[in-house]
Amino acid sequence: MSADYEYVKVEARRLLACCNVQKPPISLSSICDHLDIVLAEHTLGSRDAALMNSQLTDTVLIMVNPNKIRHRQRFSIAHEIGHYVLEHPSVAFSGGDGYMQTPEEERQADIFAAELLMPEHFLLHCWAIGKLDTHNVSQIFDVSKKAATTAVNFTYMSHPELLDKRRRNYWEASYLLPISI
Repeated sequence: MSADYEYVKVEARRLLACCNVQKPPISLSSICDHLDIVLAEHTLGSRDAALMNSQLTDTVLIMVNPNKIRHRQRFSIAHEIGHYVLEHPSVAFSGGDGYMQTPEEERQADIFAAELLMPEHFLLHCWAIGKLDTHNVSQIFDVSKKAATTAVNFTYMSHPELLDKRRRNYWEASYLLPISI
């Protein structure tokens, strides 16, 4: 993972720490409250969500499409929080034409969303308790099977020590957190 993407993950972890998140699933409404972001449902056609910044009222708003499935809504909200925290230009300004993010900004927001919803240290804890698989991660973190599969695969790729059966006890103790999930 490039340094730019590691920075993105660090920013997501910093936000989780500021919000004192202790275990999954992550409460996105609490995170929005912490950031003074108004979260609202609004039919957006084919769009999943939109981040809006009103310079007139000094309000930041994330609108999420209620017609999308819950897991899609959660990822989309986390994605928009990523745009906000990473200080990408807002998608739309009140009374303006709006701005669309670059592909690189979209990738950063996706990585931020994944780390916000499925923090690496919680995924490693899942491995230590024998629950690092698509089904368990999807249920524990309240994410789609697709997002869970990506997170599980990436965790194993990023941590080859997880496949070392001879030293499993050592790694289990290293990644075990004092939480119940």
